[in-house]
Amino acid sequence: MVKKLLVAEFALGVAAVLSSSQVLASQAAGEANGVAEKASLENRVSALEEKAKEKTPFNIGPGAEAVYQYKDYNDRNKSKGGDFDIAKFILHINGDFDNGLYYNTRWDWQLATGKDFPAWMYVGYRLSPHWDFQAGLTEQPFGAGYKGGVYFNSFMGDLPLYLGFDNNADMGFKGLYSNGPLDVVLGAYKNPERQGQSGHYRPDVTALGTITAPGTGTSFEANDEPINQVGGSVAYTLNKGSTYKTTVGVTARVGQLYNTATDETGSHWGGAVFVSQQWSNWNFTLQALDYDYSPERPAGQNNDSIALSNGRLMPQVGTVYSSRITYDIPIAFGPYRSVTVFDDFDYLNSRSNDQFTGVNTTYNVAGFRFTSGHLFTWLTVQSGKNANVAFVGPDNNDGDWYHNFNFITGLYF
Repeated sequence: MVKKLLVAEFALGVAAVLSSSQVLASQAAGEANGVAEKASLENRVSALEEKAKEKTPFNIGPGAEAVYQYKDYNDRNKSKGGDFDIAKFILHINGDFDNGLYYNTRWDWQLATGKDFPAWMYVGYRLSPHWDFQAGLTEQPFGAGYKGGVYFNSFMGDLPLYLGFDNNADMGFKGLYSNGPLDVVLGAYKNPERQGQSGHYRPDVTALGTITAPGTGTSFEANDEPINQVGGSVAYTLNKGSTYKTTVGVTARVGQLYNTATDETGSHWGGAVFVSQQWSNWNFTLQALDYDYSPERPAGQNNDSIALSNGRLMPQVGTVYSSRITYDIPIAFGPYRSVTVFDDFDYLNSRSNDQFTGVNTTYNVAGFRFTSGHLFTWLTVQSGKNANVAFVGPDNNDGDWYHNFNFITGLYF
């Protein structure tokens, strides 16, 4: 009996040991599997991260813009209840390479006028985290858009744009330096992208030959174009990267003004100072811009006005004072996730004395900009006094206030 009990206890002990070994083996296998799964997951995440770091040498993005306008001073437009047009088709192609080389192009087809033109088209090289270089048709650094971009909020532009200063691309070279709060941009430009032609992405001083001055029926010899320009911008941002930051800057450019009819060369220069303040969802920008074009024209020819690529005329000498106010609001409305309420104001003090551009211009755009990932929509009111250079009001610049009511939508990929 005692032997039987001892045998039974021994058998139970062996079973317990075997069971414990199986449990430990199972736990060890489970831990091994967990480690393997974790390692596999980490490898997959690492692979995805490395994939994200890879440069894509070819990206293509089409876009289209539609514009509705109601003009309170245009009888034909009013009788139709306004005009709604597909304004533009856009093709954006760019790419990056692992050695720091990249390229960026945008070509626009303007359906209303039947014209096509490049907005920009350049190759670039990132020499270091601080230095970047671009060559080709690249935007000149000027004003509060000191790297070459725009600083207006509406689709309809602003006076610095219509005078050929804001977001103006020419053929040349640009270097960009950024280090902490300091940004420096330097550029040298040989000539406009399309010499002697009116198809330009942004208005620019261009030689067009004999044109009719808007609103006068009088001929005007438009034979001047800027060449051999140099310029740059310096901006300093306090609390850069914060939602409470202040940027102050100065910008300038100088160059020659070639007359295609006489082969003589005059000069031109422009400069601006600006300050931009962001307080959370608010942003305020102030700028003062001064410029002077000094053409060399035949004796007896008008020297007080300068022709732009869109056929409009600007004062030979002037000062533009600008303000920008925006407030951003997060929303959930259809595809839109944010709306910006804005007001852009410009005043041009003309120092011209001729019949074409001897009046001061006041221009304002107020409205809303709705944004999502790819869809942008603007609801704006343009107001202008003597603002035919910005396509607001009749061409005769009679000193009255006029308005354009605009609905614009753009889809970009």
